[in-house]
Amino acid sequence: MDLVTSAARVLVGLVFLAAVVGKARDVRGFAASIRDLPGLPGLPGLLGLTRLSHLLAVPGVLGAEAAVVVLLADPATPAWGFALAVVLDAGFLAVIIRVLRSGTSAACMCFGTTPREFGIRHVVRDVLLGVVALVGLTGTAGAHGDASGVSVPAWALCALAGALGAVALVLLDEIVDLYAG
Repeated sequence: MDLVTSAARVLVGLVFLAAVVGKARDVRGFAASIRDLPGLPGLPGLLGLTRLSHLLAVPGVLGAEAAVVVLLADPATPAWGFALAVVLDAGFLAVIIRVLRSGTSAACMCFGTTPREFGIRHVVRDVLLGVVALVGLTGTAGAHGDASGVSVPAWALCALAGALGAVALVLLDEIVDLYAG
């Protein structure tokens, strides 16, 4: 596994870890944000989901996000973690675009913090995260999960780069608000 893949592993893993921890801290707020998403014309709620579907979406999203973290942390399964991250990210991106195109407003509880109305910054964040996950997935092709031959300082530098990237993505709302205000 090369250094770029290692950095991607750290970045994607930390972003999903922050999402799981934040949502778990305010499960009710996260559930309310899902319930308030607009539906397709003539159908209630998120893309026409029923109340039961909304109830299942909360543990489903939390479980899938936690699975990404676990799969990326295990040296034998990073490809599965990246693949799941890509799928989840594509789903989140589809919901965000659906909300933006509908002209309605909906709040994001992406990291369990203060709800933020969906905007272009959420699209940018999900596209960036998806690209990093795809780079990581590509880097795991044929890799055996070990970092043999990689110096500790080089790996630490890449891990630091991944961690800084994760912080930037997790705090993107606050960064945009800082410069917009």
